[in-house]
Amino acid sequence: ERWRELNRRVIAGETLRDEADPFVRADGTTLWLRWEARPWAEADGVIGGLVLFTEDITARRQTELALEVSRSRLKLALQSGHVGTWNWDLVTGAIECDEAMAGLVGRSSLDFARGGAEFFDACLHPDDRAAVQEARARAMREGGEFAATYRFVRGDGSLVWISDRARVERAPAGEPLRPCIIWADQRATAQSDAVCAAYGEDAIYRLTGLRASPSYTAAKLLWIKEHQPELFRRAGRADPHATVLRARR
Repeated sequence: ERWRELNRRVIAGETLRDEADPFVRADGTTLWLRWEARPWAEADGVIGGLVLFTEDITARRQTELALEVSRSRLKLALQSGHVGTWNWDLVTGAIECDEAMAGLVGRSSLDFARGGAEFFDACLHPDDRAAVQEARARAMREGGEFAATYRFVRGDGSLVWISDRARVERAPAGEPLRPCIIWADQRATAQSDAVCAAYGEDAIYRLTGLRASPSYTAAKLLWIKEHQPELFRRAGRADPHATVLRARR
């Protein structure tokens, strides 16, 4: 009945398309089709029928669905584990954090963006502030990983314990650029989706052996290139195991 209605509309002059249309076969398996139906006309302009273009995208759609499930599970895991992500731009001083992180500490992401490190330090428990600042300074001085456990004063005045881990990225002259983007950070979803749209999940998998994902290095590098182009230009290479921009030599 659905296809009869689509046929009637195309014969009436419409062009119809569907980017991912499931078709259930007799054996119960699902075939995913991308299709477009256009009317064709006689020399006198009278519509004589329709032309249907179809593409089997089953493999790609199955990969997309698996990725959606993976993202959903990761989001649930982050929520269940009370995990948030943040990025401190050591050039501009701004701190970016996701809503999960902002919710954990009872502050808004705008507070961090405007206040930067000064706002962050002001929210640290006075007894923990010096240790956190020293650990941060050591990471910036020596490179490598920053790790600290501290109490953070929430917006309502209550305290929350935070276990924090980050990595400093360094510029050619040796000065730190920015902490790395951890694997669980999903900020590069738009970049990952754009790559999928441009090249297709199947082609990406054949080339890399991996599904396109905002968790992986390539998407995160694209995010840095788009949102922090100056930092990207100052970098020389990337460490794929830690999503760290390395200095030019």
